[in-house]
Amino acid sequence: MELKEKVIEQATASKVKRPVISLVMPYFNPGGNLRSTVEEALSVLSSIGIPFEIIAVCDGSTDGSESALDGVADERLKLIKRSKNQGKGFAIREGFSVGKGEFVGFMDADGDIDPKVIPKYIELIEANSSDVVLGSKCHPDSAVEYPVLRRLYSYLYQRLIQILFHLDVKDTQVGIKFIRKSLFDQIEPLMCQERFVFDLELLVALKSLNDSIIITEAPVWIRRRFSSTIDIRAVVTIVFDTLSLYGRFKLGKYRI
Repeated sequence: MELKEKVIEQATASKVKRPVISLVMPYFNPGGNLRSTVEEALSVLSSIGIPFEIIAVCDGSTDGSESALDGVADERLKLIKRSKNQGKGFAIREGFSVGKGEFVGFMDADGDIDPKVIPKYIELIEANSSDVVLGSKCHPDSAVEYPVLRRLYSYLYQRLIQILFHLDVKDTQVGIKFIRKSLFDQIEPLMCQERFVFDLELLVALKSLNDSIIITEAPVWIRRRFSSTIDIRAVVTIVFDTLSLYGRFKLGKYRI
């Protein structure tokens, strides 16, 4: 039975429209594209025809964006506002904790990733019975325009990850992923990363479950405006967190 049919059947039986998808959109000082990106995501998900919710999480923004979504007239949009910046991973986990969908996912809210790619992820969830669908810059259908320096950082980091963790995934860090909520609930107690290594920790923790988990890499469309920046301090922090994660991995902290 396809995912849409299954959820419609459940909703009819319970008289409650449980969302199929809970999409968390974390943001910290995202610039002027926040509201238009969230509204575009609402429109795209509405066009798919399945119950959904979007959970926008303000991670202590100081650029005025904490109020940018006030007044969006859609009950499917839920807002969480944190006054203190605690990291992307923390924001995503908080959104996942309140998400009620069969699948929970996240997408960066700064507008760099085109929300029009979301239907492809839903198709893969349905067609492949995937447990996890994640964006990959290495997918042949991806459209990516990264600055040269960012491409170099990404390549070197993915090489480091393959050496340390031997994951069967070509790209761990693209800011759009979906995972079956029941799976995330199993691994969430083991997770501690609050910053950008959250994506990697998610996959490392899943590796500890079993080999039957179906992970599918999907295309990602990254728009030319590419607003996020990575400086040397951020690179050092990411490498430090990655090595810390490796230490936990080698000590068997992710065995379930």
